[in-house]
Amino acid sequence: MPAVRRKVDPYLSLIETTWMRNRHSCLSCAESQRGLKEITTEIKGICYEIATVACGSLTMTEYSLEVPSAIFSLYREKEHSSGSPKWNEVTLWGVKYLDFPVKWSIVTYQGGEMFRGAITALVTPFRNGGLDIEALEKHVRWQIEQGIDGLLACGTTGETPALTEDEQNQVISTVAKIASQAERKVPVLAGAGTNSTEKTIKRVKKVKELGADAALVVTPYYNKPTQEGLYRHYAEICEQTDLPIVIYNVPSRTGGNILPATVQRIAEKYDKIVAVKEASGSVDQSTDIVRRCVDKVAVLSGDDSLTLPIMAVGGKGVVSVVSNVAPYDTANMVRFFEQGEFEAALTVHQKLFPLMKVLFAETNPGPVKAATGLMGINSGEVRLPLAPVSEENLAKLRQAMLDYGLAV
Repeated sequence: MPAVRRKVDPYLSLIETTWMRNRHSCLSCAESQRGLKEITTEIKGICYEIATVACGSLTMTEYSLEVPSAIFSLYREKEHSSGSPKWNEVTLWGVKYLDFPVKWSIVTYQGGEMFRGAITALVTPFRNGGLDIEALEKHVRWQIEQGIDGLLACGTTGETPALTEDEQNQVISTVAKIASQAERKVPVLAGAGTNSTEKTIKRVKKVKELGADAALVVTPYYNKPTQEGLYRHYAEICEQTDLPIVIYNVPSRTGGNILPATVQRIAEKYDKIVAVKEASGSVDQSTDIVRRCVDKVAVLSGDDSLTLPIMAVGGKGVVSVVSNVAPYDTANMVRFFEQGEFEAALTVHQKLFPLMKVLFAETNPGPVKAATGLMGINSGEVRLPLAPVSEENLAKLRQAMLDYGLAV
C-alpha cells in the first residue's frame, strides 16, 4: 500500500522527532529500554493501521493503544451520532502536535516536476583510496527505503573533480541500477557539467547511456562566461543532446552567476531545461526565477538551510547534503510543506537545522563524509585536495549528531 504509506510517512517524522527530543527523559521508563528502533517500528505499525482505517479499508468503532504510555499515546474518538468516525489528535507527552484528519493529498508530478522533493546529493564512498561500490549500493538502497524523492550521482558532494571519468561512469551506473530496482520511480540526476561546452555535451550523452534520467550541468567555472556565453553554452547542449537538463548555479564555486533573465531566456526556447539547482544563497534570485519561469522550470534549493524559504516563494524542493545522514526527515519536511502542513514542516526544519549548519563547518563534502563515516555508511575517506575535518570540527559534528539522535 505505497499510497497509504506516502500519506502517513510525514506524520511519522513528527512522532520520531518528539521521541528523539524527549528520549533522555524517558530512559527511566522500563518499557523504553527496548530502544528507539523497536518503539519506532511499533509506532509505524499503528500509523499504517490508522491509515488503512482512514482510507475505509477497515471499520473500527474504537481504537486505543499506548506504545508505551510514557512515550506515545494515540486516541480515536468513538463514532459520533452521524455514524462517521473522527480522529481526535496525536498527543505526545501531553502536547498536541497536529490533527489526524482524513484529508491527505497525494502529490503527483509530470514533466520537469519529476525533479522535485528531496533529492540526495550522494557522497562517493572510498576505501583505501579506491571506490567502495558495495558501500554505495547499500547507501542508495537505504536512501530509497527512507523515502527520498531522487538521487544525484557525481555532484559536488560526490567529489566529482577527484574522480576519473571511469569512476564517474561506475558511480552513475551503480546508482541508476539500484534506483531502477525500486518499487517506485526514483529519478537519478547525474553530474555532467564541465567548463567546456564540447566536453559537457559528450558527458551528457554518456550519462544518458548509463541510465540517468537527467543531467546536472553546472555553469562553466574558471573561464567566467558572460550571460550571453552562458545562454549559448546551455543552448548548444540542448541542441546536441536529448536528456533533460538541470542547471546548477553555485557562484561561490564557479566565480559566475547565471541570472534569472538568462534562465528565462533558455527555458523559453528549450523544454529540455527542466529545473535549476539554485545555490546562490539568494532567496530573491529564486523568487525571480519562479516569477519569470512560472511552471517551465522547477527551482530546487542548493542549500539545505534555505529549503523552506525557497519553497515558500515557489521552489519545488532541495538537492540535499543533510539527507545523506537524515533522509527520512528531509524528505518528510518537503512533503509536509507540499501538503500545506507548514507548522509541521517548520518543526522538522528546526530539528534538522543544527545538523545542516555543522555539515558546512568546513568545505563540503568534508563534514558530511565524516558524518557518514561516523554512522558506518562508509569509511569517511576523502580524496586530496580535500583533507579530513579538523579535530575541533569533528567533535562539534559528533555532538550535533548525538543531539539529533544519530548513532555515532
